[in-house]
Amino acid sequence: MIYLNLKKSLKAVKSCLPALLRSKYYSNPLWVHLYLTRRCNLKCQYCYVRDSTKKELETKEVMKVIDKLYSLGIRTIAFFGGEPTIRKDFCEILEYANKKGFFTYFTTNGSLLNGNYIKRIAETGVDFIELSVDCVFEFDGSQKVYTKSKKVLNLLIKAKKKYGFGLKTHLVLTKKNVDYVIKTINLIHSYKVHLQ
Repeated sequence: MIYLNLKKSLKAVKSCLPALLRSKYYSNPLWVHLYLTRRCNLKCQYCYVRDSTKKELETKEVMKVIDKLYSLGIRTIAFFGGEPTIRKDFCEILEYANKKGFFTYFTTNGSLLNGNYIKRIAETGVDFIELSVDCVFEFDGSQKVYTKSKKVLNLLIKAKKKYGFGLKTHLVLTKKNVDYVIKTINLIHSYKVHLQ
């Protein structure tokens, strides 16, 4: 089970409940995945993000999209990529969505995060962070492994306690890490973090 602190839980109810009720009568979605970039600093073999030459929306254009989503009654945005933290304006975008009243969420490989960047992200009001950790051990095909993610995971747990955002991890199951899934789950659970 994933727990948010009281403040984040109330925000989730306040922002998502009206959208849920509205969805009973109208056909607009409750939740949107907004892909901010197709760029990524890693080259995991299984990843679908291959074309990093596509033009990205400018900051103001992303904000217009956020405004439009809000006007449609959507109240939850999950920011994806590529790697969303690669954008220099990522914190600005997160902060804008949070001030607008969205419940915000993003998935990251964590490789660009350090203490200062995590602090900046947390101060935007982000509600949920999901860290990719594919395996306890390094294997061909993924660069998102525990040996490289351990420091970032510890920094995120520390920031979670201070700022109250939700935190979970996920893994991409492949032929190369399937034998280590139980070890990976047990290791992540030892941190008291949810793994999907």
